[in-house]
Amino acid sequence: MQGKRRLTENVALKIAEFLKFTKRESDYFILLVQYENAKRAEEKQYFFERMALLRKKL
Repeated sequence: MQGKRRLTENVALKIAEFLKFTKRESDYFILLVQYENAKRAEEKQYFFERMALLRKKL
């Protein structure tokens, strides 16, 4: 192993709970994980746009 592993949404949620993120922070963190795990450009664009909307609200 090279030390590179993808986070799953479930693990990201557990991390967010452990770090006591707010609901918005958790949502953003999950979107970030989904963005990083997306394989197609369309998927990345979708998650990027959702993150941008949440950033405006933070």
